[in-house]
Amino acid sequence: MFESKGLLKKMILTLLNKNKNKLLVVALISMFFFIFSLQKISLLTDNTDLGRHLTNGRLLLQDPELLTTNYYSANFSDHVFVNHHWLFGVFCNVIFQKFDYSGLILAKTFIYLVAFWLVWYLAAKRSGFWVASCFALPLAAVFLLRFNVRPEMFSVLFIAIYLLVLFDFDESPTRLIFVLPLLQLIWVNTHIYFFIGVFIYVLFFIYYFYKIKNFDNNVKSLIWVGILLGLMCFLNPNTYRGAFYPFMILKDLNLNLTDNRWLWQAKLLGQPFLLIQYFLLLLSSLSLLVSGKKQNIFKVGLMVFAIIFSLFAIRNAAIGAVVCYPLLCMNINNVISDKKILLIPGMLLPCFILCSWPAVNYVQNIGLGTQDSYNGSVLFVTKNKLQGPVFNDFSSGSFLIKELFPKIKPFVDSRPEAYPEYLWQTEYKGALHNETIFKQLKNKYGFKMIYFSLTGYYDFLDRRVKDPDWLCVYADRFSIIFLDKAAYPDFDGQAITKDNMEAQFQYLYNRRDSRSRKVWYKLMWLFRGADK
Repeated sequence: MFESKGLLKKMILTLLNKNKNKLLVVALISMFFFIFSLQKISLLTDNTDLGRHLTNGRLLLQDPELLTTNYYSANFSDHVFVNHHWLFGVFCNVIFQKFDYSGLILAKTFIYLVAFWLVWYLAAKRSGFWVASCFALPLAAVFLLRFNVRPEMFSVLFIAIYLLVLFDFDESPTRLIFVLPLLQLIWVNTHIYFFIGVFIYVLFFIYYFYKIKNFDNNVKSLIWVGILLGLMCFLNPNTYRGAFYPFMILKDLNLNLTDNRWLWQAKLLGQPFLLIQYFLLLLSSLSLLVSGKKQNIFKVGLMVFAIIFSLFAIRNAAIGAVVCYPLLCMNINNVISDKKILLIPGMLLPCFILCSWPAVNYVQNIGLGTQDSYNGSVLFVTKNKLQGPVFNDFSSGSFLIKELFPKIKPFVDSRPEAYPEYLWQTEYKGALHNETIFKQLKNKYGFKMIYFSLTGYYDFLDRRVKDPDWLCVYADRFSIIFLDKAAYPDFDGQAITKDNMEAQFQYLYNRRDSRSRKVWYKLMWLFRGADK
């Protein structure tokens, strides 16, 4: 037994000595990814959906109607809604109850890190370690574009598993292929991009059958797995509506969200890692053209899909990258003989971008838990026993659901598809830009409070500051609250005004982080122009 232990120890030491350079590269890039993924949570700026997901997980058993209706809405609770991510809410709530927000950050980081390692392993296996490593750092940087706790992190993980299982099956068929239907069952109840798994599988089946050209046992296994995958798509609370919802949701997206814009419509300013996404897509496109006949239909189909899907919406960055990355490495390995030249763009570009000033925000938010004072507004509302109805912005709705539901129900939240089209196009957007419409809405819904996150809409906030019918009673680095003067006359002497604004906002100026300074400038701009 002692001889066996000695032999095992010797083998491990030999492996470490032989591959110490490779292990060092893996450790350094993984450490970079791990550290930058540890971003403190704010439910009002970055993780604007997380509050609702946590509440879904907490209330699911006692209120199952949240699976099929807009359960949290103050005015549209009977509006039909397909909850395609309920299982993600359960997952988040279980972790949150045990480990709070720090546990969610670590869980998110672990899931992305596993997906990262899986596609890195696939790329290294098919193209060599150093080719895969050259583009591992850009891949990690693109993942950081979507560093928040979101359901799509499971889509990234499942796509990585699908690719690894299918490429291995092509090389040496095993029964591991039957794991995919189980993943699909989880996927269909976790994130709306579950259809990508079916697409990848169908594409692989077409390629594999064309290569084999007969119905052997492997093809029969693929057929059975394909049937199971299709059936799993219907095993969700909304059955057929849930299965086909990915193809119907676009007509229900009644608001032009930043995440849903085409990639070329994105502003590079303030998003340093977006430039790396452009870099990866450009290289992927060039590698596809240069590789030519060395490609097969499966690889070509995957690459074309990933490039188009990435361009289609900013939110698809990580999805596109996890598909493009191993294929890019395979293509480059086929066409470039001197792999050392890859070190320049692969390693230096992310390092250069990390030194740019927009990346400072990523560094300042590194850590566990929540960003400082993110829930100060909730404490203010609770302490003063404020009540709705409330007029809130798109970004703050899920936060209100998490912290104040059911005492205060949001007017809107970050689900465009969960509300009727006229609400977004006529009422919500109209109220933000037209005073007459806002006053009509106030009379219609009886708003007593305005709760906005400080992520935009400054023209609307400027009008509220100047409006004698509304009192600004609270503002911090994340949110601002106005009260109807007629409903809350006692707050008249406590309001933030042009005369006391410097004292009220001095603490923001004294903070050293860039967000606090930015909010300080915006608030000072708002109140300096106030003249009630």
